[in-house]
Amino acid sequence: MVTARPRPLHPSTWHRIAAALVLAAATAAVATTTAIAWRAPEALETTRDPRPRLVYFHAQWCSWCRRFERETLSDPEVARRLSRDALPVRADADLHRALFRRLGGRGLPYVALLEPDGRLARSFTGLLAPGPFLDWLGNAPASRSAPPEILVDPDTFHTALEDLWDPEARRLHGLSLTGIEGTKRPQPLTARYLLEACHGAAACPDPAWRRRVPRLLDRMLDELEDPVDGGFYFYADPGGDGHTETAKRLERNVRMTGLYLAACLRLEKERYCRAARRGLDYLNAVLWDEATGAYLLGQHADSDYFSLEAAERRERTPPPLDPVFDTAANAQALILLLESRRLPEAPDPSHRIERLTIWLLHDARLPRGAYAAHRLSSEKGPDTPGPLYTQAWVATALLRVRQQNPPVQGAQSDAPTAALHRLLRYIGRFHYDPATRALSEPPAAEPSRYTHPAGSGRMALLLTRLPSDLCPAWADALLPGLLAQNRWRPGIELDDLVPAVQTWHRLQTSTAPPCG
Repeated sequence: MVTARPRPLHPSTWHRIAAALVLAAATAAVATTTAIAWRAPEALETTRDPRPRLVYFHAQWCSWCRRFERETLSDPEVARRLSRDALPVRADADLHRALFRRLGGRGLPYVALLEPDGRLARSFTGLLAPGPFLDWLGNAPASRSAPPEILVDPDTFHTALEDLWDPEARRLHGLSLTGIEGTKRPQPLTARYLLEACHGAAACPDPAWRRRVPRLLDRMLDELEDPVDGGFYFYADPGGDGHTETAKRLERNVRMTGLYLAACLRLEKERYCRAARRGLDYLNAVLWDEATGAYLLGQHADSDYFSLEAAERRERTPPPLDPVFDTAANAQALILLLESRRLPEAPDPSHRIERLTIWLLHDARLPRGAYAAHRLSSEKGPDTPGPLYTQAWVATALLRVRQQNPPVQGAQSDAPTAALHRLLRYIGRFHYDPATRALSEPPAAEPSRYTHPAGSGRMALLLTRLPSDLCPAWADALLPGLLAQNRWRPGIELDDLVPAVQTWHRLQTSTAPPCG
């Protein structure tokens, strides 16, 4: 039973709390590792240092990162060896998402050791004590060969789902027979894919999933929903030491809320309807920044606070918010707000739809028509375009806004269409490679011929939904290349592959060309 609803604070109060605590956390983190001359991620492209590059990924919200810095990176011998034998680079995984994914990152803390030419030598996720870390750094053999890349089509994807289903735990977990490791983190897009396939018009991969999906939804809700303040935790790991990462990230909360909204409409179970409404309440009461007209990146982890009873929480300062606005996550939030109009007893989302649409059209957009990966609450933010993942999600959100009838008030009715035209021209100019008929990350960002399936799959699905007046000239040639990029690699999760699998389904059930 819900004992308390989220208690909204004025945005200025949240910002004061966030700014003070983020600064304190950042100062503490730097203080513990002052002996290490950390370099910024840009050093990976500019330095000619002959030593291997050690890249340490962290995030403000990551409680295990703070523990790793306190217990391992602050060790004097670790600092000495690391500064002597490698070029140490420290990167915020939220602000350098493309680099994090390109180097195989999936969880935090994540440490990657690169050869001087940039090739990944070995990596690990989690905690290592000073002794094992030094062994890993200097003496450990190269990690075992990665499993071969696997092209994922619906049949392969469904086989992996069967491999990963744990009937006793009622979760997708463990080790897939394809050689791809499972994950402790929930996969809400995958759960929604199964829900809509097995409780709707689409073809269900196996009739057993009709029984499994409600069990999966109940388990995720039991483990991840905060019954006091609302919202969903990042992940829970009932195995091992039973750790729950209590950070509440915008993207994860949007996806979990969307999952239970879909479950409410398809299964008509009040528990799922309540979960969707509570998810929206949390997003709007805690993460929404009225001054900006967008949602903040998330709320920090604090297992001590979140383990308290409701009455005790009222006497404590809640964990701070990240003063960052993630563009791709806000695009997904805009889609959720549009979908929430179908949720029974949900508040009218029109105001936030209008504000968030204007934020995407103006504050997050760059002059060339692309979109920044993030914006900071204290300033306009960087002018470097985000990865294809960001561009594809923004394009999807703008298309959904364009399709609303009546159009969103407060913005010119043709503004989403004009923004979509500009964005597609940008993608065609800076992402599309006519020689390979595929998309890659632009040289102006982090040079790579590799595009993450979460971006290429989302772009492929978008091309099957664009109306003819928006269809780019390269759509027909590009679609096969996009699907060919849908491969399992280290760091790829089930949710990353769902958009491409949905594209396969659309192409198999329709003879219409892209943008048809």
